[in-house]
Amino acid sequence: MGQYNFVLQKLQAVTKSFLQVQNEIKLSKRDQIARQYKIARPNASEEEIQQAIDSGRTDIFNEVMLSSRIADGQRILGAVQDRQRELNKVLESMTQLQEIMLEMNTLINNQQPMIDETETAIDNTITNVEGGVTQLSEANKSAIKARRTKWIIFWILLVVVIIVAIIVAIEVLKNKSN
Repeated sequence: MGQYNFVLQKLQAVTKSFLQVQNEIKLSKRDQIARQYKIARPNASEEEIQQAIDSGRTDIFNEVMLSSRIADGQRILGAVQDRQRELNKVLESMTQLQEIMLEMNTLINNQQPMIDETETAIDNTITNVEGGVTQLSEANKSAIKARRTKWIIFWILLVVVIIVAIIVAIEVLKNKSN
């Protein structure tokens, strides 16, 4: 259960970090569109800029740059487009990462019953092994007592046999002398 919680916390932390980065990228993209619009139309009001952002119209910058035929502007445009493509790739990668994280979370949740069963089996095994050790210890003590009892019985029987042998020998000698 501890490993599951640890992995779940890590997954949640990574997901939270991912969402923060994704939000930062979106904000960066909105700022980029606003900057481009201000470059293309320096006299544009904030309302016009906001409408351009909301409509997703990013081509105004491209139109002005192409129409002005300024080499530096075209170079900047290329760089901005490259950066925008890169940001889109990063955003796509982040989306894929989020999907993978969600799949991992699902897999972890699906495997939790197996983890619980394994932990229960381990706990039962530990209990059984401890019980087995106790029983073996008791069996060893019983075996030692049984061996001691066997030797005591052996020596008692030996003494009895010797006594009987002595009595028989005395009787035989008595009978021989008579």
